[in-house]
Amino acid sequence: MATTCEVYKNGDGTEGPFTFTFPYLKDADIKVTVDGTLKSITTHYTIVTSPSVGIKFTSGNFPAAGTNNIRIYRDTDVDTAKKVYAAGSAIRAADLNDNQDQLLYALQEEQSHEITTDRLRDKAITSAKLDTNIDIAGTLDVTGATDLDSTLNVDGASTLASLNVTGTAGIDGNLDVNTNKFTVAASSGNTTVAGTLGVTGTTTAAAINASGAVGVDGDFDVNTNKFTVASSSGNTAIAGNLDVDGATTLDGTTVDGVLDVNGSATIDNVQVNGNEIDTTSGGLTLDSASGTTTVDDNLTVSGNLTVNGTTTTVNSTTITIDDPIFTLGGDSAPGSDDNKDRGILGQYYDSSAKKMFFGMDDSNSHRFTYIPVATESTGVISGSVGDCQFGTGYFTAISGATIDGGTFSD
Repeated sequence: MATTCEVYKNGDGTEGPFTFTFPYLKDADIKVTVDGTLKSITTHYTIVTSPSVGIKFTSGNFPAAGTNNIRIYRDTDVDTAKKVYAAGSAIRAADLNDNQDQLLYALQEEQSHEITTDRLRDKAITSAKLDTNIDIAGTLDVTGATDLDSTLNVDGASTLASLNVTGTAGIDGNLDVNTNKFTVAASSGNTTVAGTLGVTGTTTAAAINASGAVGVDGDFDVNTNKFTVASSSGNTAIAGNLDVDGATTLDGTTVDGVLDVNGSATIDNVQVNGNEIDTTSGGLTLDSASGTTTVDDNLTVSGNLTVNGTTTTVNSTTITIDDPIFTLGGDSAPGSDDNKDRGILGQYYDSSAKKMFFGMDDSNSHRFTYIPVATESTGVISGSVGDCQFGTGYFTAISGATIDGGTFSD
């Protein structure tokens, strides 16, 4: 029976101690790995003998919590004999026992230690030949390339991450790649490809049913130019109608004829559905190359209308506005005097084209003023005041007036 020369411990995030019971000759013979990484004595851990023999991890090197993630094992140094006898010297029992223990411990370690990666030399068995049959009860995991000079016979199911075959591969049964990604039925030969099928040579197919992508490295021609795809440019020609029932994504597509879409169409963030144009996110901006956008028919704006240009021209014969009060001079309260007048400027013809103004004269104590022949310059009106006629006038005060006839009452 092999003598135990190693123990596994559960990490708990503390220094320990983590005890062991097997004997050893010197502290340096006690090795420790954490999560498979070899640690250094003194730097990462120290040997303790009280209250029990074990190891303690140094500050900053405490192992994380885990199951059997700490391995403590003995690796006896056999580079030199424990004791060396000089010619003519006495032979002591203790020295003989030390040398015997050194050999005994080394033999025990060879029998007891499991074969781990750190105990294998590079190319230890890769160049050797296995002359007999090998029975692997568990999983064989090969991360590098594997060359087989002869036949590989597999009686049961095999799972391969990648298989490159330069010769003929015979499979006496169903072929299944990565759970139905590529399947071949042994009874019928029916083949299912869940992903892309790439064919570099010429392929003739009576019928192709593809649920995924189909890659063709060359020109594609269906029934003598009824449907063609040029391999050099990707230009596609369809002699008949193109009927698409589902969603269609077109990048950089030019349509020379009529594009008829029976369902909704989404172009980037703009969606056209029936009589409605909407956006999937953000606002909608109309921007023409000429700088002018024309709406040929009546336009109804259900929300607010904001015009941010410098000039707004309305060529209408009749204007109806529900708002009983006009606000002139800006859409927010001014913070300083701009020295501009406020009012209405009207155009009319009397022997020549003229303009009249009525409103507030900023330079005349903000009085209401009527000017029949007005001149406007950057919001300031000039011209002589005109006459006005009222049926009955009510005034709080009259100052500097000339009254010619009429009836007065207080």
